[in-house]
Amino acid sequence: MNFYTKAVLLTLIILASQIFAGLTTNNLVYIHPKPDAKFVSPQTQLIFKVPVEKSNLLSKNTFRITVTGEKSGNNEGKIIISGNTLIFKPFNNFVPDEVVSVTVNNMHYTFTTNSVQPFDNRIYNLVSDERKYEQEIIKTAAQPELTGKPQIINGVAVPSDFPVFTPAINLPGQAPGKIFLNNWGGAPYIMILNPDGSPYAFKKVEERARDFKVQPNGMLTRRIISNLYAFVGMDSSLTITDTFKCANGYGTDEHELFMTENGHYFLIALGYRNVDMSKLIAGGKTNVEIVDNHVQEFDENKNLVFEWLSSDNFNIVDAVHENLYGTYIDYVHMNSVATDYDGNIITSSRHLSEVTKIDRQTGEMIWRFGGENNQFMLVNDDYGISYQHCIRAVPGVPGNYTIFDNGNYHSPSFSRAVEFKLDTANMTATKVWEYRHTPERYTFWMGNTKRLPNGNTFLNYSDQTLPKYVEVTPEGNVVYEGDFNDSYHCYRSFKFEWDYLDPFPSLMVESHPDKVTLLCNKFGDSNVSKWLVYAAKSGQGYTIIDTATENIINLTDLSNGSLYYFRIIAVDENGNQSPLSNTVSAVVNFIGPGENIITNGTFSNGTNNWEFSTYNNGSATSYVNGNGEYEISITNGGSNVWDVQLLQKGLQLIKGYTYRLEYDARAAHNRAVTIKLERSSDPWDDYSEIGQTLVKTYTQHFSYEFTMNYDTDYDARLSINAGGFAHDLYLDNFSVVLVATDVNEELEVIPSDYSLSQNYPNPFNPETTIEFSIPRREHTVLRMYNIKGELVKTLIDNTLNAGRYNYKLNGNYLASGVYFYQLFSGNRSITRKMILLK
Repeated sequence: MNFYTKAVLLTLIILASQIFAGLTTNNLVYIHPKPDAKFVSPQTQLIFKVPVEKSNLLSKNTFRITVTGEKSGNNEGKIIISGNTLIFKPFNNFVPDEVVSVTVNNMHYTFTTNSVQPFDNRIYNLVSDERKYEQEIIKTAAQPELTGKPQIINGVAVPSDFPVFTPAINLPGQAPGKIFLNNWGGAPYIMILNPDGSPYAFKKVEERARDFKVQPNGMLTRRIISNLYAFVGMDSSLTITDTFKCANGYGTDEHELFMTENGHYFLIALGYRNVDMSKLIAGGKTNVEIVDNHVQEFDENKNLVFEWLSSDNFNIVDAVHENLYGTYIDYVHMNSVATDYDGNIITSSRHLSEVTKIDRQTGEMIWRFGGENNQFMLVNDDYGISYQHCIRAVPGVPGNYTIFDNGNYHSPSFSRAVEFKLDTANMTATKVWEYRHTPERYTFWMGNTKRLPNGNTFLNYSDQTLPKYVEVTPEGNVVYEGDFNDSYHCYRSFKFEWDYLDPFPSLMVESHPDKVTLLCNKFGDSNVSKWLVYAAKSGQGYTIIDTATENIINLTDLSNGSLYYFRIIAVDENGNQSPLSNTVSAVVNFIGPGENIITNGTFSNGTNNWEFSTYNNGSATSYVNGNGEYEISITNGGSNVWDVQLLQKGLQLIKGYTYRLEYDARAAHNRAVTIKLERSSDPWDDYSEIGQTLVKTYTQHFSYEFTMNYDTDYDARLSINAGGFAHDLYLDNFSVVLVATDVNEELEVIPSDYSLSQNYPNPFNPETTIEFSIPRREHTVLRMYNIKGELVKTLIDNTLNAGRYNYKLNGNYLASGVYFYQLFSGNRSITRKMILLK
């Protein structure tokens, strides 16, 4: 070793000794996981905090860290510094159910990993308020009025399925701002509303949203469950720009994302473990799935800088109103997380009836209010809190907190917004304000409340039967109360001051049987004088097709069956043009009464346009047999009706319109089959509501009429559920046609396209009716063929005016069998199949 090398080495030793002298493991204020911790995620990171005043001494060379698992061996990792926090991220996960040894400088400790890995997504359905009461939402949420149409509300174009919100009380004295909320029931939207209930901005989203709000740093956020299970950030045009998920292998709980002004954010993490409850309570089961809630804090770069585990701090048996004798226990059910006036963390744990304050630097519990571990004496209140939601610090009043107290186990049950002052010197909790409606209002789930800048308080009762936004003065006077016109739930609502002029227009499209409707908005801008409409069939080469002054534009001169892409430009009063809007697309599907929306319903093109699947233990094959029927040969019908399933997707059903579903069916033995038109995704709404059909060993024709009482669905599906029985099924002649009724006044008398309907009745003996439509005066031929393709009879051969026609066929002279009838008109040829049974 030369002199230079020795000098450098000596310098490094001196520097290291100086660092360790000023900053040693004795200075650590927080270690995660805690020494001797159990049930730690195998994907955990190690986190160490030093006093804030020593942050400047923290570097990657501050601590020598060795991490060794008894099964995984030595674990190397990446070191990250964030403020006063050092993070050790192992390159590989630990092994489930192993003891991990950690040496930090001169300190040694161990922790034990959980036995489960990775996180199981089914936990979301077990703990979710929304998923628990899914069927209740579906069954009790009122369906929209049948007359829903696109409309203009205070200068804003809203679609036919928009959830209209109306104030019942709207008085002076309100805090400035706009209402932020979403609907559970009907088509899902996030919306920003003016106090009169008119929309300021809105967006149709992929599913029922949660917690749509403005964060303290100005970002808009909301929760997404399907496929993502995360929170998302949005810009002012409601476009998703970021994603926020829990770390360390935990699921991201649905209840809340809370951000601070400096970009740090907090999430509630979902974890689970298996516990022998017989060791905790007499009669408990030996292998119980316990769901934990943890608090995670991330810095502005999404580094996990703090984690607080409920398994280290809460006792399962303190969830006194939960079933502790079952195989699954959600004992915490944390439903809010925020920061207090001093920057520490406050949380609400519903199933413990407790709100908790946690030291953000040390992880220690500062106080616990409510539940079995309550540390405070109640003053001026006889109830305390029960199954509460949403604790928030009152701005400018240290020690005061607002809580939405659901009151599930008050006697009698009632819900309220309540403010407590927690005196930690005398350990008293004094009720200083509350709002209880007269007569009492009670919502057993969800809801929130918060103090507004002018001293008013808002609260949301959340349940479909109660108002979704109420604003109350300090004296208890209601100055605002509003709700959806239809009975919808709303997890949380908020009020924020929000004024934003969107530079981009917002475009929505609806495809109707007789037109394509464009809904044009430029949120926050009242100076639009006209709209320039651009369209393209390929998504490229846009050309202007219309100029309009109204926000709602109906297009009828489009090619039927074509896919169009649309964009718009807003032009102001001075002729200034906005940037192009978002792109929307629609398939032009002009359908007149009597026209079949099922493709290849006779199976004349084999199995094209149909999807056949088996699930679980269902086993079957399918094909088009020699009689032209779709045959399902079943080996094992499975245990559910959907275990053997035939589908046709992409069907358009318009709210308020009446349809007729028809088909032929027989079976090898008498059996039931469930055939329905339904939503193609969760919650699988059954539009046709037929129930099960008894199918016999001979061909029967089935016909059902129903009114589409749900929101318009442009991607519905016909579902034939043949599971549950091991008897072969034979299907044919499917049709779904629009029936002309009084509700369809907007339909043109002149058909928009050629159509040939399924004959009815079918099978027939001896008479049947064939309906067809032509959109213009054309030479028209209607012919009938036998199963060999031989011409049996020419039924019509003449020039006809545009209109709808029916031909009554008498089959007295024909033999029983399968026949085809074909319409030739203009450049169109349409063929359908019919059966004569004598």
